[in-house]
Amino acid sequence: MPADRVVAAVRTPEKAAGLAARGVEVRRADYTDPESLVTAFKGAEKVLLVSGGEVGQRVARHQAVIEAAGLPATILRNNWYNENYAETIMQAAATGSFVGSAGDVTWSNADLAAEIAEAAGREVGYVDLPADEHAKALTGAGLPEPVVGMLVAIDADIRDGLLAETTGNLRTRTGRPGTPIGVTVAEIAG
Repeated sequence: MPADRVVAAVRTPEKAAGLAARGVEVRRADYTDPESLVTAFKGAEKVLLVSGGEVGQRVARHQAVIEAAGLPATILRNNWYNENYAETIMQAAATGSFVGSAGDVTWSNADLAAEIAEAAGREVGYVDLPADEHAKALTGAGLPEPVVGMLVAIDADIRDGLLAETTGNLRTRTGRPGTPIGVTVAEIAG
């Protein structure tokens, strides 16, 4: 799509100067300012909302964007992105171990270890730490308490299968399959 047909709605327009330089119209859209949302989406035919990062505020903020845009909405629930495992993949490929999902195929951390082992050409073991030990390890690595809690909860959800959905909705809506974890691993560790 030509840049002059794209509008980028952002909280801080100055940070989108690179887009503006390419011919993209940049408009201010602040979740906490409903009028800015209405103005930002005026004339829009389609809106792609990239999930906000404010834990505990996402649903209300996303709903505000949907309402301000005034367009029919399709909501795709993000699962955990393969790229979130880049550091784990590199570390496991180098050391042979890591401590600890959805798309077209579900996978577990044990499956991830097997993919890393294949790509790295070495044995990679997986250790499933209990939540308290996991939290202690992350805290010891210097992560702040809110981040530790979030990561421990997400990894527990993955372990319990809460992100292991294979509904096919992503493929149906985008017209293409998700990237298999093995492809991501091979790109990073292969």
